[in-house]
Amino acid sequence: MADTSPLVSIIIPAFNAGQYLRECVMSVLAQTHRNLEAIIVDDGSTDSTSDISESLAALDKRVKVIRRQNGGLSAARNTGIENAVGEYIGFVDADDAIHPRFIETALREMGRTGADIFSCGIQRDDSSRWANAIPPAKAITPMKAIETVLYQRSGMLCSVCTHIYKASAIGPERFTPGLLYEDLDFFYRAFERATLIAHSEARMYFYRITPASLLHTFDARRLDVLDITDRISLRYRSVPDLAMAASDRRFAAHFNMFVLCTRHGMPHDAIRCWKAVEESRLKILFNHRSRLKNRIGALASLLGRRATLAIASLAYHTS
Repeated sequence: MADTSPLVSIIIPAFNAGQYLRECVMSVLAQTHRNLEAIIVDDGSTDSTSDISESLAALDKRVKVIRRQNGGLSAARNTGIENAVGEYIGFVDADDAIHPRFIETALREMGRTGADIFSCGIQRDDSSRWANAIPPAKAITPMKAIETVLYQRSGMLCSVCTHIYKASAIGPERFTPGLLYEDLDFFYRAFERATLIAHSEARMYFYRITPASLLHTFDARRLDVLDITDRISLRYRSVPDLAMAASDRRFAAHFNMFVLCTRHGMPHDAIRCWKAVEESRLKILFNHRSRLKNRIGALASLLGRRATLAIASLAYHTS
């Protein structure tokens, strides 16, 4: 008998991902919701990724493999979107894994709430220790969800890997090739297309922390976050609640990069960041919704750059 449940496309960009790819894909194939396609986008890998992908495709017909020249994570995800045929779309990075009931839960809660996007929490320690209890999701308006993500105060994240989307919520939106912090650049555009977002605090996505991760090292590409938060702040400057949230996220990005650019001998970029910190610090200091570390950073900045760097090393974690 044909499966009449919705088809879900899970896009797995893979670049030299041989170490963890099999575990990742098997976590997708082990979903309690069976009607899915796992789209592995081999982004020009030179290790065992291609062989592993082919072996997985031979094991399960739900696995599709697309090979392309290396173009980066955003381009690989876009390729996956263009080739997805599911009514719903999700993303899993090749060194991560998902809870066996992730898709089932997402579809159930989206159906119950009428939401176009499901959002869950993230787990960073051990994917074998999944929680058994999965609390019901709360339906949140797109503007409230965007505000929540920008304030960085709850378990709702901008990471697309913690979301399942109706394909219509993605629509023509795509990831910007070559951009770091691509999820921060993408999430609000998709949220704006939704009627509601269903968010569950359940940690259903396992994020593997690896020493080689770019976001755990310093690279000049991390300055992309400055342009992204500038654009977000400009986009919502006339929306009262979102203007404050966007300003808060912009402050956090510029403060963080000010410290990093100073430490890594990039004075021109540090000056750019410092100007943004000076511009918004009073708003942050007196915004009770800002995170404590942002308000500490705002207060420290009133004492000057040198004092700010000293206080940041103690109270404001930057990496």
